[in-house]
Amino acid sequence: MKIIFAGTSHGIPEKDRFCSATFLEINGNVYIIDAGGPISQLLLRYGLRHENVRGIFVTHFHGDHFEGLPEFCNQITWYYQAAKPDIYLPEQRAVDLLRGWVRGIEKIDRDDLRLHCYQPGVIYRDENIEVEAVPTRHMPFAHGFRIRAEGKTLLFTGDMSQQYPEFPELLGGLHYNLVVSESAHNTMLADCADIFRQADTKHMVINHINPAKLEGIEAVKDTFPFPFTLAYDGYLLEL
Repeated sequence: MKIIFAGTSHGIPEKDRFCSATFLEINGNVYIIDAGGPISQLLLRYGLRHENVRGIFVTHFHGDHFEGLPEFCNQITWYYQAAKPDIYLPEQRAVDLLRGWVRGIEKIDRDDLRLHCYQPGVIYRDENIEVEAVPTRHMPFAHGFRIRAEGKTLLFTGDMSQQYPEFPELLGGLHYNLVVSESAHNTMLADCADIFRQADTKHMVINHINPAKLEGIEAVKDTFPFPFTLAYDGYLLEL
């Protein structure tokens, strides 16, 4: 399994970082966690084929996690027509907006767009991967994702509420091969060290980074009982 952190910025893109977009490549298939960056172009940048995208999973309906989807959906309706991904959105209004946007651009109904409004629990399963949605308190209908693939368990927290009190709930007492925690908002990242140390994981990656929140992190990052990495666009992990 390859994990490509294609977009690692916070609420807005920066000169060298796009908003949230992470690609999982498993047995030649691609799964996307959040679509805040221009995912169509980013697939090309990392040598991934549109038609190999099987699933797209959006944690919550904020633009920095969603805005790459309209362009992607428009392109798969007329150019990358072999792409038939299942797209999972946390609110019906997101489904309606996306379908309406594509209909307005192309002037036709595209019933073959596989748009789903998900609820907490297992939302997707195929021969490669299982995706479970777990609520967070960041905003109504916000979720993190527990992912099981190739005998490994991963957690993508999505955005959390101030001080990250739901982090233990997202962990759920499980052992993880990888925990990816988003840390754009609220307190200084270093002040959350005690929360993050609760994870039973082989590796933690901090994503969705706000540089203004990084003060003091160098002093504490070596105190974790597991490797602790700050993500950047293009960061590649193989599990």
